[in-house]
Amino acid sequence: MAKKVDEIKAEMGFLRKAPCCANCAHFTTQKGTFTDWRNQEYTYDKMLRCGLGGFKVGKSNWCAKYERKQ
Repeated sequence: MAKKVDEIKAEMGFLRKAPCCANCAHFTTQKGTFTDWRNQEYTYDKMLRCGLGGFKVGKSNWCAKYERKQ
């Protein structure tokens, strides 16, 4: 009998999110809000920074100091 995809992924240790700044323990961000022309309010991430180096990063970047968030 064929294995289900979920079982195969579990055996392989498959993770949907690869190591990246967005799910690193050192990643910091601030929330910003804006209102559009229809008066709807939206939130977005701003000031994406590495907590170790203090420099600007993208959510999909990563480095050798990566530590997964708990």
